[in-house]
Amino acid sequence: MRALEVIDPEFTDAHWQAYTALLEQLHERFNSFHNHLTWEQKKKQVLSVYDSQLIQHRFIIIDDDGTVTGWFDFYIMNKGTSAELAFVGFDGDFEDIPLSFSQAMASALDGLLRHHSCPKMYIMSSNQRTSRIVREWGGSEVCLFNRYELRRDEVDESMLRQWVKIGERANPELSMRYYVEIPDDILDRYMEIMRQCLSDMPRENDTSVEFLPTVEDYRKQSAWRKNNNRVQLSSALFDAKDQIIGFSQIVVSTDDPKNAFQMMTGLERSYRGKKLSKWLKAAVILKLGEDFPKNETITTDMRAVNAPIQRLNELLGYKLLSEGNEFELAAPALADWVAQQS
Repeated sequence: MRALEVIDPEFTDAHWQAYTALLEQLHERFNSFHNHLTWEQKKKQVLSVYDSQLIQHRFIIIDDDGTVTGWFDFYIMNKGTSAELAFVGFDGDFEDIPLSFSQAMASALDGLLRHHSCPKMYIMSSNQRTSRIVREWGGSEVCLFNRYELRRDEVDESMLRQWVKIGERANPELSMRYYVEIPDDILDRYMEIMRQCLSDMPRENDTSVEFLPTVEDYRKQSAWRKNNNRVQLSSALFDAKDQIIGFSQIVVSTDDPKNAFQMMTGLERSYRGKKLSKWLKAAVILKLGEDFPKNETITTDMRAVNAPIQRLNELLGYKLLSEGNEFELAAPALADWVAQQS
């Protein structure tokens, strides 16, 4: 098997078609999250990353007869800081992913880490098929990491509306607003709350990894979303002084609104423990249904150790799809594994 980057001259429209078909297969077989786009839409979306200010690479894995059997991507975060690291996501159309697949991917990732002088990777694996590979590479487990799905036809909207009413009655000094893009006048505070929540998020094992997204990171991602028909819908709470104190985010593609992805729900530290997350999450799910009536499912990933948000998601009706792990992997450990295979 071998890895082929999407910007390689050898990468043809036939590869784009096969890659898009593979994503459909992975969604059907393993409940992987997938926006159902045409291969032309997928090509435009992925290639636009290379034209943006984001540092990201996308590869497919091809077996010896030319069949596209998997994919992986590589995204640099915190570039130029002491907290620099790469996020890696991948999957393959196998119940038991073969060694040749793992070798092809590891070799390419080793080269990318060297090229970008990046010291480590952070890998979120939502299933045990892919977790096994990262363990073989020498990845250190940060915590259990599970994927859940909420079906729109199973959502108890009357319960959600009640949660919103309770939030409004119990907190008359607070107000709710909705955004598809966070305006500049609150963006600094919005990102500060995000950094607080990422820093405080519980995990099972110690790690030196820090997630330090900046205003500039948000603007880069926002520009990419606008060019690719994606909306990051946010509910946001404000205090009596008109300062943002919390938010909940859902990303949805206008090309395929059937499948949305719930991202972070976060509150400023002084406002936690007051059941405001229930208000925020109920509000954004209801707003998603109003703005995107064709929505059918919402997928979310979360750490198993994060008991409060897990209990809340279960109340909302989220059902477990798969169980995996978060990993941290230092570049020298991957390089050693690759060298051992030669």
